[in-house]
Amino acid sequence: MNDIAVPVDVLPDRPYPGLRAFRQDEWPIFFGREEHADEVISRIGRHGLVLVHGASGCGKSSLIRAGVLPTLETDHEVGGRTWRTATMRPSEGLLTRLAGALETALPRAKTPDEDSAESSAATERSWAELIVKGGGLVTYVEQALRDQGGGSLCLLVDQFEEIFRWAKEKSDAEARLFIDIMKNVNPPEGGSGFFVILTMRSDYLGSCAAYDGFAEFLNPRQYLLPKMDQFGLLRAIHEPAELYGGNIEPSVATLLLPVVNQQVDGLPVLQHALMRASDHARKRYKEDEQWLVTADDLAAVGGAEQALSQHADEVFAAATHGDPDLEEAVEWMFRALTDLDADRRAIRRPCRFKELADISGVSREAALKVLEPFRAPDCVFIGPYLPAQVEDDTEIDISHEALIRQWPRLCSIGIGGQTPPGWIYREFYDGMVWRSLVFQAEKFAGDSRQLLSVATTEQRLPWFKTIKKHPGWTRRHVMGDLRVETDIFDKQWDNVARMMEASAKNAASAHSLIGRLRGARNLSLFLLAASLFAMAWAIDAGRQAREAEATASETNKRLSAFGNALVPALCEAQWKSDLSNKKLCETAVGQQFQSSLDFQTGPQLKELKSSGPPAGR
Repeated sequence: MNDIAVPVDVLPDRPYPGLRAFRQDEWPIFFGREEHADEVISRIGRHGLVLVHGASGCGKSSLIRAGVLPTLETDHEVGGRTWRTATMRPSEGLLTRLAGALETALPRAKTPDEDSAESSAATERSWAELIVKGGGLVTYVEQALRDQGGGSLCLLVDQFEEIFRWAKEKSDAEARLFIDIMKNVNPPEGGSGFFVILTMRSDYLGSCAAYDGFAEFLNPRQYLLPKMDQFGLLRAIHEPAELYGGNIEPSVATLLLPVVNQQVDGLPVLQHALMRASDHARKRYKEDEQWLVTADDLAAVGGAEQALSQHADEVFAAATHGDPDLEEAVEWMFRALTDLDADRRAIRRPCRFKELADISGVSREAALKVLEPFRAPDCVFIGPYLPAQVEDDTEIDISHEALIRQWPRLCSIGIGGQTPPGWIYREFYDGMVWRSLVFQAEKFAGDSRQLLSVATTEQRLPWFKTIKKHPGWTRRHVMGDLRVETDIFDKQWDNVARMMEASAKNAASAHSLIGRLRGARNLSLFLLAASLFAMAWAIDAGRQAREAEATASETNKRLSAFGNALVPALCEAQWKSDLSNKKLCETAVGQQFQSSLDFQTGPQLKELKSSGPPAGR
């Protein structure tokens, strides 16, 4: 595979592909999975068909595209066996792409040496016509191989889980026919013939059981892809750079390995970080100089964990130039290219460019121009990658689901309101709002009184005006089966538009009535306020009068009580005064009488005092 000397002219443009899966022509830079590739080849030899499954981002597509298919075409060709390979994805058109893949590998042009009537009749029919025969297609493939010189054909059906969405949204009959064809792939006699490899996320294994006999058919044919060991990871980090005259500093591998081991998207994140860091490092060197990727180079592009999201933000800025209309267009295009499945897993949702342009809200030319930075070779976030041309029916797809899970603009759930929810969750919310309006509009169509409330109308009208700028968006959220009712979209849109118009008029009438009532209420409130003021004034005046009367009464009572208490006091004082004067008079009279008495009897008293008391007394 890549253990042989590789001519310089065979090397891809870059040592690391970035976010997308490896291409078949990038086998020279694909390292670390040799043992797994050999195991898959061994299994298709025994069973004819192998289902390679694993978690998203584990490297299933890269293993088959850059590991298994090139090995079949090169190593086995040395042994004298001719191998043709073809690749398809169900989302690109189930039976149409199958017919296209077979036509590329085994053209149906009639050859002059066809001698059998059966072979001639089969060759005259296209692969599309032969596919409708279901399981019989395998026989026609083997016949075509014999008619075109023998050898074998290995068909890769990548992202096989997309068949279940195709069955739900497009055609369940096509999905069942395709699975019937797969069930008829068995190891051909002689080791040559038709071989098939399916790649699928392990989450969808249970969905296979919905088709009769398919689970039993797959059980012995499935291969759960193991993780890459440390040695394989180190080879994948260091050896591609050496082919281009460069080296990776050991410290870079030390920083990258924990991220690879801990994250679900470890391998695509690893490849993208290495692509960005090596591009950054090579700018310091001349074309023919050896170059070295250092830890500083890795840090400059966002580090092991942020290299992808930082690059996505840079490309977003370059595509929109700060123009709000272009920023909104990019948001709506990415919303159209992503989805949440029934288990709320983030998945890709490929769609035609015409649908994407209709949803974007800008012109076709503006939509194409804004996509170009995301399709650039040094980015490869969206395919088809430049310089491929894009037509209206070209399928546009995100290169890997790791971008959905790693870029906050897409995947943020906006916890706590500190950051806005990512685009994929806004899409989920808007889808629920639209379906609720469709449900209400159906009731309104039968009863014109079933309007939105004024509050709900005020909330939904700005939202509806935004939706009207993206006319193709609501087709994604049609309630019903477009395959059965082709005009159901137009009916639902018209019903919602009529309901919103009637609800808007009802809300305007309600506001007008409220305005008039508010004016009358204001006058009433003024008169009421004046009446209340007059009443309050009168009540206050009466209160003040009563308080004055009460004060006067209290004063009188206090004066009366004071007077009643004062009279006895005055009388007592007068009495005391009179008594005092009486005593003074008495004292004066007594003194005057005593003086007179002393004047008259003084000598006799003095004599009596000196002689003492009489005897015998």
